[in-house]
Amino acid sequence: PGRAHAPAWTAAALRGEHGFIISESARADSDGVDFEGDGDAEGFNFVRSVSRSQLQRALARVDLGEHAEAEEDPEGGPEPLHPLMARGDPLAAETLDELAELATEMLVASGVHTALGVGRAELERYARLCSVGYNAAVPFHNFRHGVSVTQTAATIAAMGGLAERVPPLECAALHVSALGHDMGHIGLDNTFLKNTHSPRWKTPRDPVFGDGALEAMHYERMATAMRESGLLRRLGDDDARAFVRSCKDIVAATDMQQHASRLAAPSAAREGALAAGYASEWEDASYRAAVLALAMKCADVGAEVRGDRATLSWVELLLSECAQQYYAESILGLPHNFITKFAEDHEKYDDGGLGGVPKMQQDWLKGVTAPMFDELVVAMPGTQHMRQGVQRAQRLWTRLERDASLVDAASG
Repeated sequence: PGRAHAPAWTAAALRGEHGFIISESARADSDGVDFEGDGDAEGFNFVRSVSRSQLQRALARVDLGEHAEAEEDPEGGPEPLHPLMARGDPLAAETLDELAELATEMLVASGVHTALGVGRAELERYARLCSVGYNAAVPFHNFRHGVSVTQTAATIAAMGGLAERVPPLECAALHVSALGHDMGHIGLDNTFLKNTHSPRWKTPRDPVFGDGALEAMHYERMATAMRESGLLRRLGDDDARAFVRSCKDIVAATDMQQHASRLAAPSAAREGALAAGYASEWEDASYRAAVLALAMKCADVGAEVRGDRATLSWVELLLSECAQQYYAESILGLPHNFITKFAEDHEKYDDGGLGGVPKMQQDWLKGVTAPMFDELVVAMPGTQHMRQGVQRAQRLWTRLERDASLVDAASG
């Protein structure tokens, strides 16, 4: 459970849960995809991922010792970024129980039970409800990702001294949201929901989610887990409402459609707080909310802070998921967006080489991840070492691109 080795999606399953419209007129042929049956799309199979197997073979040939920068301790084991990272690696967990236990440890270490006035038992129930609320068949956005984000968020909070800057309930909202932020993810993005006229896209949602139909669904699933676990049972009405508002805003921030505004928000809120006469920007609730959202975004896309091996592993899983949507879009005759272009670019290479992946990752880190961590360091200087992890990943992909070019030249 929770592993990336998932069975193929079928249109029947997607229609059963999300009501996607798949018509004869929308169908298009795509190499490597089997389409059997008639218009009911019963045999409409999403291939698991040619892209994933290609990248696996390519990485298996890479001597990481030539590319990875020193990240070993004197005894030969990986040196963690922070003690919280040393408590376990979500990629190494074998079962949902192991992942749920690691998630619970992160919530406890972050003081969530104290802030909410509950015991460890409520945190354990919440973690287990989250574990079954994620789709194990999704290569990237499964419970393993949720736990990884929770661990990274806990590390950001610890290194940045968030507990000393933010009220306990607001801080707890970050950690609770990190674990449940992608519950119910189907491995397809908001563009796909829109282009297939999914009822989920048309479902009314809180304005904070904007066009984020998926994020609204994730929050709904998360809210159910909070309620069923008794996580908020000891909060008064006002505190409970404030907590829910914080969680909604934090989950909504993970929608890449909101990326530009969320990235700019901390700086703008800081200026506004100081102009309003606050002695410190942290006294302003708007600034704190903007930083919490930024911390969530950094945790969501910041696997690079874990080191080179984690960077390569998570990219492999992301490409697998992108390939699923790429083939679905091809079959339905839908346009490919910037996310699924990742898979398209890699599919151009038949020899199992790295193809355009290193360049793709350099562009992503430069344009998305690095600016977010730059802003995070401004807000919380103690997270500087995490920013350095992103820089290390940039150097890794630069070297991989250079070496791939040398191989191409030699083979040519």
